[in-house]
Amino acid sequence: MKVAIPLKEKEVNEFFGRTEKFLLVEIKENKITKKDIINNLSSQQNTGAGLSTAKSLVEKGIEALIVVNLGPRACAVLKQFKVKIYTGKGSVDKVIDDFIKNKLKEI
Repeated sequence: MKVAIPLKEKEVNEFFGRTEKFLLVEIKENKITKKDIINNLSSQQNTGAGLSTAKSLVEKGIEALIVVNLGPRACAVLKQFKVKIYTGKGSVDKVIDDFIKNKLKEI
């Protein structure tokens, strides 16, 4: 499963559309198989950054997203493409571990 997490240093960034980077994590059989950091080219848009970010992540093939907050338009786009959305905040490493252990709440 390919999971996206908005990144601010080693924490989950609370600003989905305005985050400058995302951590993409691939998980197979409850183990991390790959990690990539990508730039969010939509972060500096005047309007619609969340919507544009959601579309970009769908194009990258994500299957799940872990966020602190998410606007309704971005949420609708992600749900339309069957992306599972979970809430999590704090350390990225802990959030990934919680995700693998099914401890995060799906929204």
